[in-house]
Amino acid sequence: MPNRVRRVRSHAMLLLLSFALGCSETDRTRWLARFGSESAQLEIGQQLIEGEGAERDLEAGLGWLEKAAESGSRPAQKKLVALYRERGLGDDLERAERWLRAAAAAGDAGSQLELAELLADRDPAEAESLLRRAAATGEAEAQYRHALQLQELDPDSPEALDELERAAEQGHAAAAWELSRALLADDPGLPEGERGERALQWLRRAAEADYAQAQTGLGLLYFRGLGFEQDYAEARRWFEKSAAQGDAVGQESLGLIYQRGLGVALSGSEAGRWLKLAADQGRLPAMNQLGVMYSDNQLPDENTADQMAYYISGQGQHVPDKEERLDELAVEARENNDLRAVELLRRAAAKDHPAALTNLARMVEAGRGIDAADPDEALRLYQKAADLGNAVAQAALASRYGGGRGVERDDTAAVGHYEAAAKSGHAPSQYALATLYFKGRGVERDLAKAAHWFGKAAESGVEAAELNYGTLLATGEGVEQNDEEALRWFQRAAERGESAAQWNVGVFHEDGRGGLAKDQRKAVEWWTKAAEQGHSLAQLKIGLAYAQGKGAHRDLAEAYAWLVHSESDKVGQWLQRIEKRLLPPDRARAETRLAELNAAAARRAAAQQSESGTSSP
Repeated sequence: MPNRVRRVRSHAMLLLLSFALGCSETDRTRWLARFGSESAQLEIGQQLIEGEGAERDLEAGLGWLEKAAESGSRPAQKKLVALYRERGLGDDLERAERWLRAAAAAGDAGSQLELAELLADRDPAEAESLLRRAAATGEAEAQYRHALQLQELDPDSPEALDELERAAEQGHAAAAWELSRALLADDPGLPEGERGERALQWLRRAAEADYAQAQTGLGLLYFRGLGFEQDYAEARRWFEKSAAQGDAVGQESLGLIYQRGLGVALSGSEAGRWLKLAADQGRLPAMNQLGVMYSDNQLPDENTADQMAYYISGQGQHVPDKEERLDELAVEARENNDLRAVELLRRAAAKDHPAALTNLARMVEAGRGIDAADPDEALRLYQKAADLGNAVAQAALASRYGGGRGVERDDTAAVGHYEAAAKSGHAPSQYALATLYFKGRGVERDLAKAAHWFGKAAESGVEAAELNYGTLLATGEGVEQNDEEALRWFQRAAERGESAAQWNVGVFHEDGRGGLAKDQRKAVEWWTKAAEQGHSLAQLKIGLAYAQGKGAHRDLAEAYAWLVHSESDKVGQWLQRIEKRLLPPDRARAETRLAELNAAAARRAAAQQSESGTSSP
């Protein structure tokens, strides 16, 4: 007769005997335990360990659990693993591993996972085998961990993707997140077709399962308009979810949303609150951004805020020296904020964060937040940031080498730094580099390269590049002539008020270039816009148009005023002919109109001088 059958019969006989003798439930359990019942041994062991139904006795409890574990009880084996690990005395860890191995060998997926983690460094091959066995049982956590292990060996492992998908289909949020990341494969955009759709599907499932990193990732896609129409409000909704769970990137992103007022009312206080939380977790971009906010005085100074509020409020509004005191507090607040800015920027700069190095260099160069300006330290910081690829720092160095500020002037070095920044997409450097190539300063003159970089700068939104690029396209210098494209850039510049561009648009209308029909009236309209801003050739052309009645009605008084005002040396014969034909009333009108034009020119000159005098160097 099999032993198991004998034990079952013995247990049954004992139960009948215990009922006949009137034994208690505890006594019956003890009798069953003594005669080899696994469940009874487990129960008695737990009672003794926990002190429930019996006086607490850890060693006796462990003894009963050992008996149950020897009989093959997985719960007993797992309980022993936990207890021996927790106690950690003498040979406890060896005992824990023994029972962990026993449970794993019996096919318990959780124990296989735990043992794999224990052996990860000691025996990677066995650990991988255990993870594979656990994953084969369909245990989602095992599939997830096995996939991560496979990805360490091969980031593009198809088997890893399969394991992640199996775990994700069981609702494993971390697996869904990792699967979406693997499908995106660090693509700067979003993969097209089925791969991109699957990435978004698993990303959303992980986010909706409240996985913080996935919520941040989904928010970033909405923020950037990748895979979805750009939607700052939706981005903020996901950032709020992840930020509330403490995700540093979510907190940082939410701070930027509030700082820039994207899809929400601009709020420096909310921006500062979330950026501080991210910075406290060591997020370097958050430290840098928070430092910038303090340096720009976008955040209140805690030391002076209450005092300023008092003077501004009803209580302090009648204080005799209120305005003077407010000015003093504003200066103090600015100094305190500069100190905080430098502290934050130094923390991030110490970790070689390029933007923080650049922003710190600006503060040090200006002597803000430190005892005195230190140009040498600023130059070292700019150089370090430039070496790390920061385009703003590269442009700053280029400017200094080009102007000999703080360094010996070196046009070649300036070109090199501008080129590095331009290749990184720094639009002002693209324009500066184009100008150097156009003038041949620090480099051999090269109109092809000038046209290339003027084009890049124009496409990047540098308004000053539009006219230059359009001119090269119109003349075919350094680039294939293209009147249609030239006209596009001239029109963009002309519509924002660039007088030289307005002149060129007028010429294109006059000559019928760039796909336009010849139209003298349209030409005069554009020349008038340019002339009113002081463009002398446009003034000459308008004068001739009024004199000849081409593109404008014939008006000798208006013609005379514009021709004299243009101060062109080409108007002598025209003025003589007009003067002979001007009647006294027309002559008076011409003199009045000329005075108006001269007065407008004087106002423009005064405004330009004032603007030049107040602008930063």
